[in-house]
Amino acid sequence: MSLARKHWNPQSLNSYRGYYPVVEGVACYKEGIEFSVDLPADDPDVLSDVYMYEANVWPPKDIPGALEFKNYILNYYASMSEVGLTITRMLAIGLGKEEKYFDELFVNKPLSTLRLMHYPVRPQPIPESAKKDGLVLTCLEHTDSTFMALLSTFDYEGLQIMLKDGSWVDVEVRPDCLVMNAGDALIKTTGQFKATRHRVVDYGKERYSRSILYRALLLWRYWPV
Repeated sequence: MSLARKHWNPQSLNSYRGYYPVVEGVACYKEGIEFSVDLPADDPDVLSDVYMYEANVWPPKDIPGALEFKNYILNYYASMSEVGLTITRMLAIGLGKEEKYFDELFVNKPLSTLRLMHYPVRPQPIPESAKKDGLVLTCLEHTDSTFMALLSTFDYEGLQIMLKDGSWVDVEVRPDCLVMNAGDALIKTTGQFKATRHRVVDYGKERYSRSILYRALLLWRYWPV
C-alpha cells in the first residue's frame, strides 16, 4: 500500500495519482494505479499545488524490475500520447478546424493519465448494487469525464457499450487493438459527437485492462470532474 493515494495511505501526499485498492461490498470491483508526467518542481501549477499535477509514485528502486517498470510506463505513455494526438488532429479536421486545433490542450503540460486496472475474482455474496439486466457487473455503466480514452482490453472480454436504442453490445475482443471511448469533455468542447456509455460485465474470471485517459487542465478548470 506504499503506492496508494492518501485516502488509503495517510502517509501519502497524493490524492489523484497512484494506487487505489479493491473496496469490498461495492458494485465496482477493481483495483488500479495511475501515472502521468512529472512537471519541473518550479512549474507554477506545481507550486500552487494543483493536485492533478502531483508527482507520480513509483515502486521503490530496490525492488527487482522497478526501474524497468518505470521506463516501460514512461515509454508507453509517450507512445500513446502520440497516438492520441493523431486522433485529436483527425477529429479537428472532421470538425472543419485547423489540424492542430486541439494541440494546446495536450501538447503543453499534458495532464493525461495512464491507468493499469485489475479486476480480481469477486467473492460471494455478490452485492445487489452490482446486478443489472440479469448480469453481474464489475464496473457500472458510465461515460468518461475525459476528452477521450484509449483502452487495451488484451484478450479479456467483458466490456460493453450502449447503442443508440439503449441496448448493450459486447465489444469484440481484438488483441493488439485499441478501443476508443469519446468522453464528456469532448462533447462539451465541440458540441458534437456522443459520449460512449459503457460498463464491464463480471464473468467470474480475473480480468486486466489498460487505458490512457486524455485530460487537459484547461478543460478541467472550466468543467471540474
